[in-house]
Amino acid sequence: MNNALKFAGLDYRTVKPYLTIKNGLIFIMVALILIFSTGESTVALTMLMVYGNIFVSYPFAVGEKNGIDALYAVLSVNRKTVVIGRYLFTIIVDILTAVSAFFISLVISIAMSKTGSIRETITIITAIFLIFTFIQTIQLSLFFKLGYDKAKLLAYVPLAGLPVVIILFSKLFSGDGKRLHIIIEWSILHPGIIIALIVIIWGAAALISFALSLKYYRNRDF
Repeated sequence: MNNALKFAGLDYRTVKPYLTIKNGLIFIMVALILIFSTGESTVALTMLMVYGNIFVSYPFAVGEKNGIDALYAVLSVNRKTVVIGRYLFTIIVDILTAVSAFFISLVISIAMSKTGSIRETITIITAIFLIFTFIQTIQLSLFFKLGYDKAKLLAYVPLAGLPVVIILFSKLFSGDGKRLHIIIEWSILHPGIIIALIVIIWGAAALISFALSLKYYRNRDF
């Protein structure tokens, strides 16, 4: 595990040059434009998770461009260590992004004089966190199987399809809202079941993704 943590730190140092003030300012400007045009602070939270999602793919891109994976093979770096380290780096970035999103949401809500409980904010951030990390379980497996260049378009299909899913769900629950009301009511009455299902589905996706990534990466030739 210690080697995996060191590898996660190496991933951070690999992509650190991309964390520039210029990129940060661009993100803030785009986020502010979307927030004030839509009146919803959740837009910024979603954007931040998208930014984090793209950021965790940088080690694959940099590694492939510079032949770092081949170097790991020459140096006899355990491939399991590489996979564990990459997953650790990803979850650390996701957690930091979610925490940042929480504080940014509070600041935006205060600036826009919007009322909302901390519990609601945490619920929204948690939902966005689970959605994006679930998408990442698909992306990581594709990157380890095909490499960044071959997988990048395919890997971002789930992310690009997310708005479509949201629209379909909104249409499903549009109208008199009875179906949505029934689901919400049932969820309130059975919170334990809902939480258990979410944890099981998310955990299963993460474990399957890790197992596939390890299998794919071990079978690749560098």
